[in-house]
Amino acid sequence: HEAMSSGLPVAVSDTGGFVESVPATAGFRVNSHDTESIDDALSRLITGADLRYAMGQAGRHHILSNYSWEKTADRFLKQLQ
Repeated sequence: HEAMSSGLPVAVSDTGGFVESVPATAGFRVNSHDTESIDDALSRLITGADLRYAMGQAGRHHILSNYSWEKTADRFLKQLQ
């Protein structure tokens, strides 16, 4: 989330719950055992300035829309009820 909040695109593996927290518009989701998909995702980020920018902006928007202090506090209070 830190990278997305800074407007950076991400490449996440399918382990540890990362895939669920990163929308496809904000980065690449790769199979951790598929080195070709990892290579492809990183190559596309390295060579695609427009893609990097678009994914970075989408990630930042996702974080600001879903993880503001207000929304986090609201979710926390709902858990307490």
